[in-house]
Amino acid sequence: IFAGFVLSGLKTSASVSVDLVASDGSLVHVGAFYVLGGEAEMPWAYERIYKIDMTDAAKKVNLAAGEHFEFRLTAKKFDGTPLQLNMPAPVYIKRQSGDDNDILVLPLTKTNNLPAKVIVRKGTRIVFQPAEEG
Repeated sequence: IFAGFVLSGLKTSASVSVDLVASDGSLVHVGAFYVLGGEAEMPWAYERIYKIDMTDAAKKVNLAAGEHFEFRLTAKKFDGTPLQLNMPAPVYIKRQSGDDNDILVLPLTKTNNLPAKVIVRKGTRIVFQPAEEG
């Protein structure tokens, strides 16, 4: 299982810590990634999904297939000060044992901040999962 991110410019260099929020509210660390940038950078966004393996974190919280879960992203600028993120919500990607194709699970919400174009591997199946009531 992978956490997937559509990265874009932050106008600064930053580290982003990714945690899985367990059903009891506790946090399990998934991983971290780094984005380089600066005040003068032009707007940009990757079309491909950046993946972080979250298998160990999912096992620690006994996450069942199809169960709703959330991520908590914590970003810090290069100098250590907190950074407010304005990134699309993470998605998750899974691959069944013995299968060559990914399954991209997109949360179905009233509002969506994913870019209009996201490129995935050939053969990837898309699953929409309800993420909120009503």
